[in-house]
Amino acid sequence: MAKYFSFLIILTLLAGCSVNKITQQEPSEANIVSANYFSFAEAALQQKDIKTAIDLYKKADEADSNNVYIKEKLLEILSIGALFNPEYQDEITKLGEKYYSRKLYSEKILSIIAETYRTQGNFEKAKKFYKRAIKVKPTVRNLTTYYIFQKQNDPPADPDLLERALEFPWKNKEQILRITELIGEYDIQKSLKILEKVYGIWDDEKSLTSLLTTYEKAEKPDKVLELLQQRINEKKSLSDPLKTFLIGKYYTLKQYDKVLENQELCFKVGKSQILKFLFFAAIQLEKFETGIKTGHAIEKAEDLTDEFKPSFYAYFAKLFFSTGENEKAVDYLTKANDVHIIRNLIYEYDFDKDEDIRKRILNLLSSLLEKTENKDLANFLLGIVHTRLEDNDIATEYMNEISDDFLEENDLLFIAASIYLQNSLDIKKAQSLLEKLEQEELTPNEIIAGLLFSTENDSISYFMLKTEIIENPEPHISTFIRYSILAERFNTIDSLIILLEKGVKLYPENADLLNGLGYLIAKHGVEEKYDHAETLLEKALILEPESIMIWDSMAWLYFMKGETKKAFKAMKLPLQSEIEHSEIAYHLGEIFLKLNKEKKAKKYFKLAIELNNEDEAVEISRQLLKEIFKE
Repeated sequence: MAKYFSFLIILTLLAGCSVNKITQQEPSEANIVSANYFSFAEAALQQKDIKTAIDLYKKADEADSNNVYIKEKLLEILSIGALFNPEYQDEITKLGEKYYSRKLYSEKILSIIAETYRTQGNFEKAKKFYKRAIKVKPTVRNLTTYYIFQKQNDPPADPDLLERALEFPWKNKEQILRITELIGEYDIQKSLKILEKVYGIWDDEKSLTSLLTTYEKAEKPDKVLELLQQRINEKKSLSDPLKTFLIGKYYTLKQYDKVLENQELCFKVGKSQILKFLFFAAIQLEKFETGIKTGHAIEKAEDLTDEFKPSFYAYFAKLFFSTGENEKAVDYLTKANDVHIIRNLIYEYDFDKDEDIRKRILNLLSSLLEKTENKDLANFLLGIVHTRLEDNDIATEYMNEISDDFLEENDLLFIAASIYLQNSLDIKKAQSLLEKLEQEELTPNEIIAGLLFSTENDSISYFMLKTEIIENPEPHISTFIRYSILAERFNTIDSLIILLEKGVKLYPENADLLNGLGYLIAKHGVEEKYDHAETLLEKALILEPESIMIWDSMAWLYFMKGETKKAFKAMKLPLQSEIEHSEIAYHLGEIFLKLNKEKKAKKYFKLAIELNNEDEAVEISRQLLKEIFKE
């Protein structure tokens, strides 16, 4: 057979290419017609005239029908044209099937046919041609492409395809990185080993980035930092974004010393994005000289944004304050000109406990008041500082100097109202400020009552809550709840029940309010309303069946009705939980005492005293321990 094949070649040479043969190279001058069409097609392609190029390649193909190379070029340009004109897809598959039937194909032709069938959604045909292409000539590209096809359209994908692809010489970095990415989807450790090898071969940022990303996925952040730092130490090229990423990572991990070790790198990059990490790291480590140097560099940075400036200037002021340079600190506070940022900065200091810091801050703010044009800002800062120091009269004087417009523009109306209440109990001023708030949930009086709630001004809070409930057609739910807590101290039970009934009508689905009214009836023994209380508590339990407090209320109602066994049964959930309220412990003590289980009763009376978070329950428990158990 070999001799016969050699004989054919000799005959062909002697015939001067007059015999048709299958070729995989450009048409030669022996077939001048095909060669001319091919050259014209190439020229059209250079001019980006795809349609003309296709027509000319077809003519070249007709003139040299056994030339596989021309067929490759024709299908290749048709596949490019198909990106813009899907009609070419049918032409590719039609010609491709024709070539395939005549055994005039190459790996590239088969791959183009397979990809076209895949695009058309004919996955069986695509599968057939992908496999045939690999059989003709396995390549990194067709093995990888077929794996992706299987993964997307014919799962599960066969990992052996990727393994075979990696056996070829690693010439194309992009291909190897893509294969490694695919392997990483099912074997992250194997992917890492390959990427480490890739990075060792190419030693460039593209492979480095892929390796870093995979280290992150494999939860090896230390390796990320180690690799980047190693590259910097070895003075290898590294882009500014990766340098910034490294310094940012150090800062996030609070490795401030590492940030400072790389300060030369930060200054070399010179962008505010990286310099701010150095700036704040220096503040954290109290390396004030480095911080000030960095601050000046940030000021000169072209990418310093307006959003970052107030925060930056405020902390730059803090640096100068820390070094005792008050004049410069005032200058930068003036530049910051942001009341919220400066307030938060001042509150980082324990000036109410440290006399030296207190004097220095007051001097700083006094100087700011003298120099800044924004007197409202300085007065507000002095007002809140003196409020915290409980210098009530001084604080009020500063607050009185502030315009309402400044408070409104800076969203400080609520804080200012709180300060007026705290310093001088100026309800009228607080009301006038709160009326400017753009909210509809709470009235100014409800807000003030809430601020005074659980303070030494409880009686004022109670009066305002009661007034709201009487005069406001729809008080907020919190008003009823706070009122129910305070009212027992300041009002008769009958009056309290009447007002809480209004709340239940307004908010019939609020479990806290239903529970509050139901328990109030039980606690004060309002016998004629026991049935009503039971209805309220049953509804509350439907809304919140896991509430220990509501079950305790129901148990106490049963106890007050003389239904002790029902009371014990209702305490099932509280008994299964950790008891944290003196009142619940006391109730359990009473129930167990009524059931003649004195040992347990004694245990829960003692627990009520130990928890010590409800005065009445604690006092009754002490009395019962003394009277019954002689303790």
